[in-house]
Amino acid sequence: MTGLQVWRTGLETCSLVLLALVALACSSESPFPDSRKVPDGAGVADGGGQQSNNPFDQPDLPGGPAFVLKDTSVDEAHQSTRIPALTDNPTSASTPTSASNIGGPSSSDTLLHEQFKAGIGTPESAVIQIYELLEKALRTGDGKLWLELRSQTVLDEMTQDRKRSLEEHLPPQPNVRLQFSSVVVQTDAAAVFGEFVREGGDSQFHAVRFVLENGTWRILKEAIAERPVHQSSFLPPQGGAFTLEGFPWPDVPLAEVVPGNGEAWATQAVYDASFLYLRFEGHPELPSVGEEVAGQFVPNLPLMPLAEIEVVPSRSGGSGKRFTVTIADVTTQRPKFDETGKAISTRYFMNYSLALQDEEGEVVFHDFADSLSRLIAVYGSSIEVKIPGDSLGLDNGDVARIILRGRFLPYEVTRFP
Repeated sequence: MTGLQVWRTGLETCSLVLLALVALACSSESPFPDSRKVPDGAGVADGGGQQSNNPFDQPDLPGGPAFVLKDTSVDEAHQSTRIPALTDNPTSASTPTSASNIGGPSSSDTLLHEQFKAGIGTPESAVIQIYELLEKALRTGDGKLWLELRSQTVLDEMTQDRKRSLEEHLPPQPNVRLQFSSVVVQTDAAAVFGEFVREGGDSQFHAVRFVLENGTWRILKEAIAERPVHQSSFLPPQGGAFTLEGFPWPDVPLAEVVPGNGEAWATQAVYDASFLYLRFEGHPELPSVGEEVAGQFVPNLPLMPLAEIEVVPSRSGGSGKRFTVTIADVTTQRPKFDETGKAISTRYFMNYSLALQDEEGEVVFHDFADSLSRLIAVYGSSIEVKIPGDSLGLDNGDVARIILRGRFLPYEVTRFP
């Protein structure tokens, strides 16, 4: 059995454990992450309440916006994408929603309108004000405000019963403090990185991602982790030259496949100031992201790509860095309801995940094809990946060569342009 087959077997075993954990987590009615200790290195991220079979993933935190991701990086400084076709601008909903359509405008919604339509302060201060309103909602148990702070994308993925439960039963937590340490603002996306502090108790690292909706910042996802959240995967940087040129893959050479090794993927790679871009073309066509499938495990899929990245420094005597890129086919789960609203079965939908690990095996970041950052995307029979350059150390200007290894001959990655 190859190493990759062992990894995939581990993936399937882990998913069975996750199903049991998910059932336990979903039985809780608490609407806020403070109701459960977050595992070491984990964080809450994208909305939707979906579950993954990926071994880096953990169960949903009830009521939060809802993936939990393994994130063990220590990334203390980052100058600050999302990609429908691996482009960069996050989606903005056209109409802000307050109180999940349960009632009319509230005083807290009026407060949001007055603060942000008036354009008070800098973009950074406007984002911080929303962060402070999130703290207020948690400390006072104001479920209506908690919902009003969410983006349309998050609200659309909640049932009306869930919204009503959050509005009416969010427990006050007067011991909670949110303390920010850095703010990153892009054109229509932003993030705050700081700490989630429980007075008299423990504290965890906290990250909140925002999207601009009709001139108002709204919360798109959150992360709570034992270690600092990897900033450039939580809010990826703006696209570099390769992105701006429209991803001209026909100009990028193919890696040479080792004869007779059964490699199913044609591999390309290129990098610019923002990302290392990888493309794997295979056969046959892959199930699309979000496509409904028959069960938790999808048969007859090809073995997913696996590659090692070596970053060689330009200065003499400098030691190189090695990373492993792992792509996995996973499924997400959603309940199927009858006409009375009772869950009667589970539906399964196709997804794909991306993980970057360093040479010690620590997970630098982890992402899903249907997540908000969209560092991995699937088109027909191809898989495209964007790895933020700073996660590989490409931002320090000391890079002589990048070498990609896998089930092909060593491939030297060229810089674009």
